[in-house]
Amino acid sequence: MPLNIFVTAEEEKKEVKLDDITLMFFDTLMASLNAAFPNIKTFYDFFEYCDEDGDKVSVRSDDELQTFLVEVIRNFEENNKKLEIKLKSNNLLISQQLSIEEEDDGVLDSYLNNNQECCSLTLPRIVVEENNGEKNKKILFDKQIRNSTPNTNIIFGPEDLQLIECLSEGQFGTVYKALDVKNDRLLAIKCLALDGGNGTRQGLLNEIAILKKSAHPNIVTFHAALFVENNLLICMELMDALSLDLYGQLHPLVLGACTVAIVEGLKHLWDSFIIHRDIKPSNFLVNSFGEVKLADFGVSKQMAQSIAWSYVGTKVYMAPERINGNVYNVASDIWSLGISLAEMALGQFPFKNDLNKNIKSTESLIIKPEHISALLSEKQLIAIGNGFTEELLYGCLKLNSNQRFNGNAIISTKFLLAHQPMNKNIVADFINERRKNGLIQEQNTKS
Repeated sequence: MPLNIFVTAEEEKKEVKLDDITLMFFDTLMASLNAAFPNIKTFYDFFEYCDEDGDKVSVRSDDELQTFLVEVIRNFEENNKKLEIKLKSNNLLISQQLSIEEEDDGVLDSYLNNNQECCSLTLPRIVVEENNGEKNKKILFDKQIRNSTPNTNIIFGPEDLQLIECLSEGQFGTVYKALDVKNDRLLAIKCLALDGGNGTRQGLLNEIAILKKSAHPNIVTFHAALFVENNLLICMELMDALSLDLYGQLHPLVLGACTVAIVEGLKHLWDSFIIHRDIKPSNFLVNSFGEVKLADFGVSKQMAQSIAWSYVGTKVYMAPERINGNVYNVASDIWSLGISLAEMALGQFPFKNDLNKNIKSTESLIIKPEHISALLSEKQLIAIGNGFTEELLYGCLKLNSNQRFNGNAIISTKFLLAHQPMNKNIVADFINERRKNGLIQEQNTKS
């Protein structure tokens, strides 16, 4: 529910109303609190409050925010007190209109030296630029990030990005290929209008939170979040060969290598109590180096009690319990993985004929035991070998979610063991050959 808090910034004090979405993450809360004081040029990066004993307590992270919301607010409500906080800043405070004097160099150097490590999502941020020996401050709505050189920051803002082409459009926004002019590199930019409904806003907040904490070789790298007017831009690494659904039937060795990468990425999420909830080949991204990574966490959700009821995702890949609107957990991701692997092995969606007729008929088809048995009897699938069908798919496509494999069981299957470690060269050769010969399918920008 909305929360009213009295907020003090320098000498100005006002009552600020905060909604549930804003209160979910420390970063979004601080962005809203800063925006509440448009006439103050200081950027505040944390806040303080006095607890019931009169001691000052600082809030600087998501965990500390949750403690503040759960414990502190309850105590104030029980005592019928008005909750007050004071905005604070550790950053170098520079007025937007003022230049940096030479005598400020020591303070400036101290600020820059203290910010060498990659920071958490920060909106907005003050940076200093030097032009012809003159130092000036400007505000960028960005996040400080780090490149491959240790202790080196790459700072970029919206003005440094040039959109090149639209890569895809989905439920939670449009993805563009973009050039980061300042750092001479290509990025993938997901753009979302923030004036959408709460479901859309929630989807992007989920995605940011997951990307921030899900660094893994088989998950797309998150670079920054930029606010531009009413749009949120999520900046990620560009996977130049796009998604695996464009490459049709995968050679068994390529399928094996891709499966290893996909499962390792998913297991990292599952071990972090995160359900992906939209597993499908179009969300398995690949690059010309043969790397395979998971993408599109717009509908992912961290599991509070290891279960969830919400009904989102691409329906034809959904597990039976999700189609029926029942409780689901990681086992629902396992089902979607099985359907996706079967699709990449066959070169088409396993129930394509029914899908072309009616999505609802496909939904009813895939939850019938006889049709799953028919799929598992496909000669093309059985011919792949190493237990791909009779062990891996069989363990993923159990109608009873309690009987499906878990992540550890999948990693231990003959098929996964036969293709470990993941062979990037096999994938790279296959992908580049298909692209060279024009054998990739037309991209579906609506997936």
